Amino acid sequence: MEVLIRGMVLEDKHPLKVNFENMNGTPGGYLHHWVKFHADSMRKLTFSLLNNNSNSSFEINNYGPFAYDGNDLVGHPSVPEPFRSIGAVDGSFAPLSDVPTFPHSVGPDKPGWIYSWDKEKHLNYVDENNRDLTPDEMHAEWAVRKIEELEIRPVS
Repeated sequence: MEVLIRGMVLEDKHPLKVNFENMNGTPGGYLHHWVKFHADSMRKLTFSLLNNNSNSSFEINNYGPFAYDGNDLVGHPSVPEPFRSIGAVDGSFAPLSDVPTFPHSVGPDKPGWIYSWDKEKHLNYVDENNRDLTPDEMHAEWAVRKIEELEIRPVS
């Protein structure tokens, strides 16, 4: 069985990324451009072939939601030190149900979960059945829509 697998399946095969680069005999050939066009800016689904000139308004990276004290993105108050002080990304690793609260309002805005570094949109959470989607859930919905679009698009 090992010889069969090595001989028939793996021999003379190239990693997927190499195939992207070698289509039509040129680096960055047709398939590379197809991925670039169709993947939009969803880097989690690509090999980082994309740049910020994508035709999608979708955020490339969003590690949120983050704990927000009304002024800044901070470590979640329930995360023990020294981990909370690592920063907003790793220091906010807490259940969504543990909406960040602070003993006093540090800043002018309402504390809680916030989506991203721009501090413009809160993630509202009442309970598991009444809450906004997380960035990962939004990315997943976006990916499903894109895959469905590709399924109905005629092959040229």
